[in-house]
Amino acid sequence: MANDGSQVLVLYKVVNSGTDGDGALYNAFHMPRGRGLSLAAVKQHCAATRVMSHAGADGYHWRVRVDEKSAADGRGPPQYSWWDVQDEKAKLPIKDAPMSEIERLFSTKKRAPSVEQTPASKTTAKATRMLGKAMNAVANAVDGPAPQQEYGPRMSVIAFKLLDLGRMESNFNRMHFGGKGSRKTARHARPRPAAPPVRRQPAPAPA
Repeated sequence: MANDGSQVLVLYKVVNSGTDGDGALYNAFHMPRGRGLSLAAVKQHCAATRVMSHAGADGYHWRVRVDEKSAADGRGPPQYSWWDVQDEKAKLPIKDAPMSEIERLFSTKKRAPSVEQTPASKTTAKATRMLGKAMNAVANAVDGPAPQQEYGPRMSVIAFKLLDLGRMESNFNRMHFGGKGSRKTARHARPRPAAPPVRRQPAPAPA
């Protein structure tokens, strides 16, 4: 969805949900950019968290993705890290880039299934890789490396990685307490009523 910069595409994954793994696609929604995005504003606009958790957006630990500068030709893999947000009102980094770069940064590449190889097939595969490297080296020496082609309109994107705190606590309780609660409650005996005081008879006067 193209925009003039007034809208930001928010991407997020719940990494311990069992469905949003490293290879899964991001969940997404749009929200106004305003004068800058803060985690507090993102939580208010993420309607899905109010359905997924009884605690809403506060039932998750949020980390924001911070991208590092990529190579000039745009061929290298994206370099990034996940940062904890200490101040929910602080402005967060927004990525403004063409759609082609956004696709490269956030694409989820699936690994090909491993196939058992025989010694002959391994030799053939190695020879093919060496031939491919040689052809690329010749092409780069003649024409130079091909620049990364940009296409599509510019987009504003920010990404988060969420940790479901409720699910994390449930897993902890199941592992350590058999799912019966985080602590074993001790049974206390009911206090017995105090015995009424006994009046002592005064001692008889001496004769």
